[in-house]
Amino acid sequence: MGEGDARSAPAAIADQPDGDLPPAPGRSRTDQAARAGTATDFRLSQHLIDGPDFREGIRAFVIGRDQKPAWHPADLAGVMPAMIDALFAPVSPIPEWTPAD
Repeated sequence: MGEGDARSAPAAIADQPDGDLPPAPGRSRTDQAARAGTATDFRLSQHLIDGPDFREGIRAFVIGRDQKPAWHPADLAGVMPAMIDALFAPVSPIPEWTPAD
């Protein structure tokens, strides 16, 4: 997915054909899917940990224990597609996750 690609990251991921490409030598389709899923999980986790809601959740449930987090946005209606797309964007300056062979 290049810089000029108009599709959102989640849509581009969903559009990936599962059966069109042969697995890499020595790898099964299941292994390749697990590796791709782990790379996506890494991106999501790094963006979510870096965001304000992770710290707010720790504050509300662990430190302050008031159990009244002030999420940003406050409800699902405030979640914009660009916010979701940003979660799937490359993580920088951290290198992308790659499996150890």
